[in-house]
Amino acid sequence: MTLLCDPYPLVRVIAVQGVCKIIGVYWELLPAATVSSLLAKLIQEEVYDTSSPDVRAAVFKGLKYILDNPLSHPLMKHSLPSLGNFIHDTSEKVIIAFLELLLKVKGIRTIKVSSIVSIEHLLARLEVSSPPLARRLVSLLINSFHPTNQEPDVQIERVIRLIRTNQAACRFFYRHAAQQMSTSDAVEFMLLLCRCIRGCIRAAKAETPPMNASGDSSVTSSEDSKMETQMDKENENEDEDGLSLKDKDVMEGMLEIVAILWTSIGTELSKPANGALKMKLISKYSKALPEFLVTFQEGRSVSAIVVLASYLPASAIPSFSNGCLSSLKSLPVSASHDSYGPLLTCLVSWGRGRDVLELISDWLELTLNPKEDIKEEPEENERSKKSKKRKKHVVFVEPIQPQPLLGIKFLDWLLGQYPSRAQLLQSCSKEMVELMLVLKKVMLSLEKRFLRGSVLSFTTDEVLMKSISAYLRLLIHVQVTFALTSEGGDSKDTVSSGQDFTSHFEDLLAWMSRELVPSLKKPLSESSGTSRGGMDLTLQQLSKDIVQSLLQLFTDGLMLGVGGPQLPDQLAFFCSEVLQSDCGVSFLATSVKVMYHLSNRMLKDYLESPQAESQLQSSVTSLLVTIIKNLSQELENKAKDGSEDEIHQIMSTIKPDVAESLKLCQRHRALCPSLDKNVLSSIMAAVISEMSSTISKNGQVPFDAVDSLALLPPLPAFLLAAVASTNVMVGCFVTELQQCVRSGAIETGAELCAIIHILHALKKDRTNVEGLEKCLLNVETQLNSVEGTLANTAKAAEEDDSVLMERFIMFESRKVLNSLLGKDPPTNPHPAPVTAANVLTESDSSSSSSVSSSLNKSKKKLYNSGSSLLM
Repeated sequence: MTLLCDPYPLVRVIAVQGVCKIIGVYWELLPAATVSSLLAKLIQEEVYDTSSPDVRAAVFKGLKYILDNPLSHPLMKHSLPSLGNFIHDTSEKVIIAFLELLLKVKGIRTIKVSSIVSIEHLLARLEVSSPPLARRLVSLLINSFHPTNQEPDVQIERVIRLIRTNQAACRFFYRHAAQQMSTSDAVEFMLLLCRCIRGCIRAAKAETPPMNASGDSSVTSSEDSKMETQMDKENENEDEDGLSLKDKDVMEGMLEIVAILWTSIGTELSKPANGALKMKLISKYSKALPEFLVTFQEGRSVSAIVVLASYLPASAIPSFSNGCLSSLKSLPVSASHDSYGPLLTCLVSWGRGRDVLELISDWLELTLNPKEDIKEEPEENERSKKSKKRKKHVVFVEPIQPQPLLGIKFLDWLLGQYPSRAQLLQSCSKEMVELMLVLKKVMLSLEKRFLRGSVLSFTTDEVLMKSISAYLRLLIHVQVTFALTSEGGDSKDTVSSGQDFTSHFEDLLAWMSRELVPSLKKPLSESSGTSRGGMDLTLQQLSKDIVQSLLQLFTDGLMLGVGGPQLPDQLAFFCSEVLQSDCGVSFLATSVKVMYHLSNRMLKDYLESPQAESQLQSSVTSLLVTIIKNLSQELENKAKDGSEDEIHQIMSTIKPDVAESLKLCQRHRALCPSLDKNVLSSIMAAVISEMSSTISKNGQVPFDAVDSLALLPPLPAFLLAAVASTNVMVGCFVTELQQCVRSGAIETGAELCAIIHILHALKKDRTNVEGLEKCLLNVETQLNSVEGTLANTAKAAEEDDSVLMERFIMFESRKVLNSLLGKDPPTNPHPAPVTAANVLTESDSSSSSSVSSSLNKSKKKLYNSGSSLLM
């Protein structure tokens, strides 16, 4: 009992596990009062431990162990219902443990899961669950809502109940249920839903003969009679439940279930072993889909039907397939992906991806380069004449009304869907390259935009920004496909037909440096409020948005390995450029991500070519130094404005990425030790410079020794927190400090004071820091040397304020160092210098209490003051 109340969560977790194992094994040997007391402690107290989710999860794991003993079931039957609300616990690990307990209860006949937590609560949790939770919830509910061992009418009843209870949970249920069903069971269930929906349609149209909407040939009379007989039987059951076409939610839910299941088992159906099942599905739904298209013409059912149509041949629904492209053209610019996504999927699956790409290309060509488009009209007329001669039938030429934003939406959706993207890159590689070259023309339009300073007459800034992003995104996909097909040696009908687009990335970066970076400077007329100032601000914002978007895409490209060997170095230089601009703070988060992926990419290149070591070091280190300088400058500027919260928020955002970058260099220390050494040296120099410059500027030590890295000034605290993410990195950092001190590079009292305060915070904040004692001894030796040099200087000349300040700083440093080494504090303190921050009279200067009071008063000044630039 005592251990169950221990203040440490880990002890409580082990105690809960031990108690549950003892109860489960020795149930019949323990007195009933003891068992009841222990269970009450677990179920009424430990399970409500708000301070530790591990303890709560341990209780459910322990109860699961107790249930292994059948003798516990009668008592547990009355105890478990009080735990039902934990299905909505804030911790996912607790919910997983609770679901594992429910799965254990599911196999016990004497205890019902529904007595612990209701079906409605389980479905509500399923609606918002992550995949690990959803899989367990579906395992718990699958026998209730999808009983494969029951008759078809029972299965339909359960489906209707699930849809009516929670439609969103129904979709999630069948998305994960497909993984727990065999392919044949899934196909049979989809056919059952098809017969049910068609039965409702025929029941609604019983008074009139069914119309053939697509003009297809009808089924034979024998097939009709058999189908009608089956559907009459099914309709009787459906009528008992009141199911009809008027129940719109149920109809839409059934169609969505079919679409979800077909999408989930699509990979399995494509296997030769399941060819018969696939043909059976295609045959049945080819006959049913025309009826569905006529009956359901609004709501969610339309999207589900279009998804189903993408799995059928175009010949099965000719009227619909012929009108898909026209439907895309007639969509408004504000159309959502639910409107055009299924239509695009259908066209690509039917082999009409070229038509879609040509439509997008025509829209963008007319928008980005209207003059050239007019010049090319004779060529277009010649091509149309040739196509007419070749086709030898009447063709209606529709006027082209370009919708570039909608075309970019189409392209983004196609590139975001793997099946469609893979099929287009394989079968329509030529059209993809042509579209990419059309998008590349946006660079010329942007040059005109920046040159004129006003919005172009033939396009908008939004089109320009989204077009340049689409160009780089498409370029990345084309280059990745080129690289993969080149490695595989199969260049037939792919992008790899003698084309390499590696140089396009470097050309784009060079263009960005030439055209976009100059626009990131502050407008000259910003303060005047003139129209010119507003125009410059618009250009600056446009440049910021474009650079931000392209840097994100370049980061993805680094992960995929696109571009040539010069791309990482060029990208690092570009990031340094934008960080040094007037808008540099806006690119801090993106630049840190670039630095991480840059390190990863260049380390892989170093494995293949060790000669690239110098390039690796210079690129990563220079970018890191630029990031630190930018942070330092922004801290100083924001301190002057009194708005430090903004930069502190940015620092907290980028801290994990900086830590991951340092960890990456640390993991590859054995491979490339110079990189890790240079990175840590840069951080060390930045921290020492920042703290020592603050000490020199204030004329005294404006802070006491702290017991945590977080209490140091903002920039040193930020950098050291990233270093302290692993113990190994802390040890390496201390080793760098020791080597720096031993080399004699630390020559001033302010720098020694900064190092001593850093080591004090590390020792108090971390335990067993490797190399700390040796580093302290080296610091003591250097401190003695600097004190001796200072004493000799004082004998040769009169002591001025600078010498007094230096001696005072040395005395304060000695106090902190002696406390770290376990020595007595120094005696005979030197008087504090007369400074603007600390004005003392002659009688007060000899009093150490007055000095201490002055330090405490000025301590807060450091945290609110700005940081100086790195030296």
